[in-house]
Amino acid sequence: MSNVSRFLQSYGGSQRVRLLFFGMFCLIMISCSSGSPQPPDDKEVIPINAVVHLDGQPAVGVLAMFVPKVNANSKDPTYFKGKVDGEGKLSIGTFTDNDGVPPDDYVLTFVKYDTSTIIIGQKPADLLQGKYSNPANLEHTISVPSGVPSFDAGVIELTSPE
Repeated sequence: MSNVSRFLQSYGGSQRVRLLFFGMFCLIMISCSSGSPQPPDDKEVIPINAVVHLDGQPAVGVLAMFVPKVNANSKDPTYFKGKVDGEGKLSIGTFTDNDGVPPDDYVLTFVKYDTSTIIIGQKPADLLQGKYSNPANLEHTISVPSGVPSFDAGVIELTSPE
């Protein structure tokens, strides 16, 4: 007799347990089948075309946060985040990867985490040493307009801390 058969028999019959497992399976499948989030019909997002350089080279692995200016001085601001790829292209999304951000005025912040020495429970060190991580500094800002197919933010130049 298999372990499964013994388990089923120990819980008062296979019919009841099978129904329970079938019900649990159906609930899991329904909750997992919603797919990727889609923007609500009334929420406009604008794809962003941007390249980020660090010391003149593609800023591979840099994380970018778009913080709405109205939240820039907040203790815990709302933001949209993205990552810079091997060619320096910024990929940022709201509802899906790289779908863009809502039209607004943004402060951009940047961090590059040292992933070579990760300690569980500790945030990795920022290789940019916080130089670009404070939205209150207003060093990099953009205004994403409404009603355009995409927004070209150009090349954003960062420099390593001294």
